[in-house]
Amino acid sequence: MRRYKTSHNSFYLECMKGMNEALLGMLENTNPKVGYIASQSDPCRKFFKKAKDFYESIGINSINYFDIEEEYQKENEGWLFNSDIIHLSSGNTC
Repeated sequence: MRRYKTSHNSFYLECMKGMNEALLGMLENTNPKVGYIASQSDPCRKFFKKAKDFYESIGINSINYFDIEEEYQKENEGWLFNSDIIHLSSGNTC
């Protein structure tokens, strides 16, 4: 079973490689910024950490968390809307 999972993950990562390269190719900024909008408050940053790890894995290191519920601060809208990528997380769709 573990063998299948490893080969499946390798296949998935290989398929995503082209999409990740396309994403990076669309960016004009050589040091892009990501504004991550949480669909619901994530005080422990559990889901944000997964997104942050992904962006760091493709070479993007400026990722900011924006909470529209419990930690909302209007003054953070500036950096959010000046981000090169706005990542809107999804909620629990199960």
